[in-house]
Amino acid sequence: MPVLSPDIATDVAQSYQQALDESVHFSFKTINSNIEKGGLRLQTEQALDLPYVSARTLLADGIYLPTDYQANAGKTASLFKVVKAAALNENPEDAEPQTLADIEFVKTLLPELKNTALVAGAQHIDVRMRQLLIPTDSNEYISLSPLTAAGLCHVINQQVDAVKTEVDELGKASKLKKLKTAVFGIGGANPQNVGSLVRAMQRPIVVDAPTINPNIRKALAIYYRGFDYHFNHCTQDFIDYAFVWNSQSEMVDVQSAPPTYMKVRNKGMGSHPRLVNEGDERLRKSELKFIAAIVRSVLSQGEAQFLFLKKYQDYLPRHDLMQGNSKWTDNAAGYVTQGLIDPTLQKRDDWQQLFALQLTRRILDHEYIEGIRLSVDDNAFEFFVRLIKRMLP
Repeated sequence: MPVLSPDIATDVAQSYQQALDESVHFSFKTINSNIEKGGLRLQTEQALDLPYVSARTLLADGIYLPTDYQANAGKTASLFKVVKAAALNENPEDAEPQTLADIEFVKTLLPELKNTALVAGAQHIDVRMRQLLIPTDSNEYISLSPLTAAGLCHVINQQVDAVKTEVDELGKASKLKKLKTAVFGIGGANPQNVGSLVRAMQRPIVVDAPTINPNIRKALAIYYRGFDYHFNHCTQDFIDYAFVWNSQSEMVDVQSAPPTYMKVRNKGMGSHPRLVNEGDERLRKSELKFIAAIVRSVLSQGEAQFLFLKKYQDYLPRHDLMQGNSKWTDNAAGYVTQGLIDPTLQKRDDWQQLFALQLTRRILDHEYIEGIRLSVDDNAFEFFVRLIKRMLP
């Protein structure tokens, strides 16, 4: 426990410490005030960087919501008036000196609280809690009880009130409009029995259902998940290359081919001898043309994604380049995909190597006709990798 101020009695300090230790962001009683107490408390490591407002996404912005008690008992409600003031850095102007001292003491307890998660009363979920049945991939269902953080409602209400104040002061000169709110009964006649912040949950914002903008939705999907390139426009390239390769390989028994057959590609790009001399030039040109077409198609697909993101960049999350490779994609999209979208990454040697490896695997595994893949020799993989890297910008 932090060093006590001379103005804080030991028993009072212990009361605040216990109150904070049991405090939660999500209280079960906000669902039904008659059920057993319990709830969940977040820690800062549970931050979630996504483009919407929630208790976890605010953590990603450095906003830690005030916690609340699980149930009111004795002096709990009084203690949390101080806890709320400390968490929101509010010092009431008319507060007594003792109250101000208590607030300062509670502030010293908050850093440890922010790093300590809590799950309380979840051993047996009360049957009176609302539940949603969510289907899973295994044809089963998971029962979930949706909970709202009263502290989140409090922070949102502060912003709603700030908008209202600006509109009242500026009138028509204000760029904002008042937000519509409703009244939602929660907690009955004694909401303080549910929580000190529960009144903030009684003022839901009323908004019209948003219209779906498919382009913005697509841009956010590309940002977070990237895209998967395809060979849809290269079917004829696969067919042409397979025809030349097969027509040349039929002219000689592969098993009895000279030793150079398995080593020829490792001797460099300049000399490209093949199974039979009269077919060398035709096969070499066909192979170069084939790989060039594939690389060109895949890079153009990445460029199309980049141009699309650039058009809707104002709707993308702010990106810290210190935490990621590209401002155009989240790291979850994968490094190779990030490079296909962001051309600045394509100059990196490690990206070129990873891309060449991935693209080669996909080329050799691709069924350009249902059930049919390329038939190539054993050292085609290494050669394709080098050839792809050579063709990168």
